[in-house]
Amino acid sequence: MLVKWRPVEDGFVHGILLGYRLYYRLTTLPLMPPFNRTMAPDQLETMFDGFLMFTNYTFQITAFTSKGEGPLSQEVVISTDEDVASKSPLGFKLVNLYHMHEVPLTWHPVPDGYLNGILVGYRIKIRIISDAMLDAYGTQRHIDVDAKTLSYTVRGLLNFATYTFQVVAVTKYGEGVHSPILRAKTCPCEKYLTTNWYMVPPYTNRTGDQETGIFPWLLNNLVKECCGNCVNRHGWSEILYKTDGYGGDGYKDEISDFSSILNEDTDFSFPVQGHSLQEKYATFYSYVYAIASPGVAFFIVDDPPDKMPNAILETVNGNWGMLLIVVIFSSIAGIIMWILDAGTNELEFTRRFFTGSGEGFWWAFISMTTVGYGDRSPQSFLARIFSIFWVLAGLVLFSILMGSITNALTTVTFASKSIQLYGTKVAAIHGSPSYRVGIRRNAKVNQDKNYHDVYELQHDLRERKVKGALLDGYQAGSYNELFEEEHIRVREIIDYNTGYGIVLGGIHHRLQGCFQNYVKRKRSFIVDYVASQIKTVKKNPKSAAEAQSTNLFNPKSPLFVKSMTFTLILFVTSILVGVCLHFYFRKRLRNKVRDETEVNVKNIPKATGEILESFCTRISSLKKELYQKHTNELRAMSGLKRRDVEYDILKQMKEDQENADVENMHSSCSDIHDNKFTSQSLLMASHSPGDDVVTGDVIQFDGVTPFHDVIGFNPHGLCTQDSFDESVNFESHIQLDLRSTQEPPQVEARPDIEDLQREAYLAGLKAEGKDESGHPFAKMYRYLWVEK
Repeated sequence: MLVKWRPVEDGFVHGILLGYRLYYRLTTLPLMPPFNRTMAPDQLETMFDGFLMFTNYTFQITAFTSKGEGPLSQEVVISTDEDVASKSPLGFKLVNLYHMHEVPLTWHPVPDGYLNGILVGYRIKIRIISDAMLDAYGTQRHIDVDAKTLSYTVRGLLNFATYTFQVVAVTKYGEGVHSPILRAKTCPCEKYLTTNWYMVPPYTNRTGDQETGIFPWLLNNLVKECCGNCVNRHGWSEILYKTDGYGGDGYKDEISDFSSILNEDTDFSFPVQGHSLQEKYATFYSYVYAIASPGVAFFIVDDPPDKMPNAILETVNGNWGMLLIVVIFSSIAGIIMWILDAGTNELEFTRRFFTGSGEGFWWAFISMTTVGYGDRSPQSFLARIFSIFWVLAGLVLFSILMGSITNALTTVTFASKSIQLYGTKVAAIHGSPSYRVGIRRNAKVNQDKNYHDVYELQHDLRERKVKGALLDGYQAGSYNELFEEEHIRVREIIDYNTGYGIVLGGIHHRLQGCFQNYVKRKRSFIVDYVASQIKTVKKNPKSAAEAQSTNLFNPKSPLFVKSMTFTLILFVTSILVGVCLHFYFRKRLRNKVRDETEVNVKNIPKATGEILESFCTRISSLKKELYQKHTNELRAMSGLKRRDVEYDILKQMKEDQENADVENMHSSCSDIHDNKFTSQSLLMASHSPGDDVVTGDVIQFDGVTPFHDVIGFNPHGLCTQDSFDESVNFESHIQLDLRSTQEPPQVEARPDIEDLQREAYLAGLKAEGKDESGHPFAKMYRYLWVEK
């Protein structure tokens, strides 16, 4: 179906057109979610296929942008064309063996939706394929009936013949799908049929009073197919599974009893071993080959679980001498390494003999196993030369030791893997095809006793009274639960190219052709049923070699149980010890950290005091120098040759120097602790004409973090401890004693006191380790210098 559309008109896209989305659904199902297909924006048509024939579909299309889909178009209903019917009429049936010359047929109409057109009528197709048990593939003929006819009786057929029938629906385009081919025969059989059989699941079985299995099912189908239900004569033929040709029970407990009455007096005997081309049994009786045998399963039993661990332990015990040699040579190599390298590599090989040679033994053993952690390595030239020879010799020694242990594993593994049927003591059901296969392969079959059922066979195999067992493949699958034990496995499936069939006796040997034809025609049908009845022999996920090599870790092994118990106890003990040590070391570490922290906290005031003491010393010296320089400048500025200029701060500093040395003067700073300080300003005030006192702010400290005390430096250069107050200033009073009566000389309105201030400012910054750009009073000094 081709669907076309026009693009969206200009002005209605409202964005960038990303494409079109076409929605479609069955018109008869309006509630069904529609299907959709997305197309490119430049695509204006699309082709659909796979639609149902003769069916209406509803279409809608929309355009979409990045914001979503636009409105849908109007619905358009399109119908596909007629065609032939895509399914055959349902329930096509016929009555087999209904009459000697007639076969009635019935069917149902073609399912809705599969007629694909208008029904014209039905066509019945007939062909003869067998006449008197002989192939007679004739020409097919047909009978047309109208559309309302759903049953028809075909007349004028040959008796004792087989016909094929088909029905097909017809439209104006011709025939549709044909119905399955059904076969019908005219009556050929008697009313009652006798049997002779023995139990071999899944071929034959008995559940209560009901006969089950492949052959009863197959024989029922064969009789139904070949004999049918002759309504006008005796009706359906019946199979008597509880009656043989002599009036006895059809079921036989022993194979020998079954074979004794296998003759023409009994109609059907099964299962009987034969091959696919066989048509006669014992020269006289007709034979119908029905089911191919999968072969004979050869079961073996693994060695006891303790064999592999014991073999390893025996190997290790048997090689204790080699293990001792390895240890002795490693010790000798360690002593030699200590002798050669202790003088130059005392850090890794100490000079003490026992400790040093012990380190040497560790190095020798690790190097021999090619692990080489690298924690011990020779340094001297002779030691390195010896290392080369030892590694080569150690590899040889260690390889011999590991090779002897590996050889034990390999020997046991190959011993179990190499089990062959020839000469092996095996068990098989006496007289069965498996028994004959064992005899032909020269196996030691049933040497101790004859086995009559699978349970006896499996018991002796499990108890390891025999090494193996032979059983038909399908039969073994029926007894899977008996062979699911880990130590029992299928060694191989022996294919002997035979199968099982039915022996025909009496007048019913003429059914051979019909039976053979049915088996051939219904081969897939039979195979499907066989597949539904049999159980696949479960393959052990581990091969015999893997099982033997991993028996060391077999949970059922007593050695494994003891080893695992000891390991778990050791594991739990290790966890408990580890947890206890964890909390013990954690507590010790916490106490150690606490002690170190307390020591560090105690040392903080001392370290801080030393820093501040050094800072006080530098500032006191600087202030002394600056005040001296400032005094000289004031003398020159006043024009006095010599005046008594007394500075309280200088006088006090002199007194302090006379009374105490510098260390005692600064020791007061050591009382400070847990605080940080930053020198924020150092400023000398300008002199004001006419004032007797020159005032200047001294150093003021502001804490970076909250603190309890603030250190102030008084004019005497001593450290004091006062309560913090932002309004407090420590002032230096400079008093000039102007005793001369002469007028002071005229000086400039702006004396060079700014230079002194500038030098003091820079000196303060230098003491703090800062530059001018980061100081808060830099702008003030720039103003003073620009004004000057």
